[in-house]
Amino acid sequence: MRHLVLFGSLVLLSASALAEEVTVAPPAPATSAGTPADAGNYRPAPSSERKPENSVAAGEIDLLRRTINETTRSKSFFSLFSSPAVPIDGELLQEADRFIQRHAGLPETAEVYHLKAQVHHRMENYPAAALDWLMLRVVYPDSAFAIEAEKRLTELGGNQLKKQAALLDEMARWTKSLNGDRDHRIATYLSAISGTSNEPGFAAPIVAECAAFLVNNRSYPNEDDIEHALARQALLIDPQIGIYHFDKLLALYPDSPFRPDSLLSIANTQRRSQHTYERAAQTFNRLIEQYPDTAETAQGYESLAEMYDQDMHDYPNALKTDEAIIAKYRDTPIVLRALNNMASIYQNRTNQPAKAVDSYLRIAGIFRGPEVLDALNKAEKIARYTMQDWNSALSINDRIVAHAPGSEDAAKAMFANAEIVEEHLGDKRQARVLYEKLIAARPGHPLAKEAQQRIAAMDRK
Repeated sequence: MRHLVLFGSLVLLSASALAEEVTVAPPAPATSAGTPADAGNYRPAPSSERKPENSVAAGEIDLLRRTINETTRSKSFFSLFSSPAVPIDGELLQEADRFIQRHAGLPETAEVYHLKAQVHHRMENYPAAALDWLMLRVVYPDSAFAIEAEKRLTELGGNQLKKQAALLDEMARWTKSLNGDRDHRIATYLSAISGTSNEPGFAAPIVAECAAFLVNNRSYPNEDDIEHALARQALLIDPQIGIYHFDKLLALYPDSPFRPDSLLSIANTQRRSQHTYERAAQTFNRLIEQYPDTAETAQGYESLAEMYDQDMHDYPNALKTDEAIIAKYRDTPIVLRALNNMASIYQNRTNQPAKAVDSYLRIAGIFRGPEVLDALNKAEKIARYTMQDWNSALSINDRIVAHAPGSEDAAKAMFANAEIVEEHLGDKRQARVLYEKLIAARPGHPLAKEAQQRIAAMDRK
């Protein structure tokens, strides 16, 4: 419960503006089935028809309802300049949570979610209010208050949470596809929305619901799902809190399928938020060693190589990691990125242009798509302009022509070779042969016209 109090306090402290009057449903007779006709006409069954537990619960609900109504501040000019928080709000929220924990099986508890949402709404903690109404729909989908919740969610999406309307719609759609018992529905829903929402405003209420579920769960076997959901949302509140819960998952659930993702999340947080690069490297390597064949490990390899390069400027380890990627993943896109990264390091960081050329040529040797021409062109430019290695440039241009003979790149490569032979190797006769070859192959190309001008210039000389 201390966990719930912590995040309840977080929610309370986040309120900051105008109070809105709480609307409380007036009492009306119950239907013959004992279910409220609608949220606006709900009244608990007469005490004579209730069990003792229900009688106590009804009294608690009535007290919550009356207290919320009596402590609602009316709107006035002066209230514009004061906090919307009412001192008792924190206590009311805690009482609502305690009630939900004790009486989850009572259908009347649907109203407590509704009352809790109203408190959050008047505190202007609109994400928390939205989640209360969403959870009402998850836990009590057949309650008349679920209809009221849908109405209130629509209002929030059109007003206070207009910028988050798409997310709110997505979260509401998830409530319609749930099945199983109460615990299964809650767990499925919390797992789904934790993977959907990256909104910091929703993080604290989602974390609080996850923490409450871990305390109250009685039937759902895969609690690591919720610990993982909690950790992901906690990262949006504070990196260290998120890491703690990922560590908790690793410590308590040795068979969890979320272990690789937990290690990857910890390492990325250590790198990007905490800038503790040595610890991040240890975590990345732990992921690679313990779970070598997961998708998370491929991401970990790339992030580790990138960190060595960009953050630590440890180029030997960056290159070593890229070579490990190439050896493990062969001809997949991650290998293409690794080779491009190696070429960039050799060219821009360590001043080894010949190795940069070699990296690009390795791309041309492994792949067969458009990346080949891109790599060959980059290699040719380095050989020609940086290294002035004319023979390498000639060879690479021949590979471009052979790979895509009818392309624009091929025409440029043919002209470049003739130009290299003429200007840098001084072989006018061979240059003429190459110019004439270009003219014959691409007679209508602008470079063919320039080739003719080059031949004419040689003849005049």
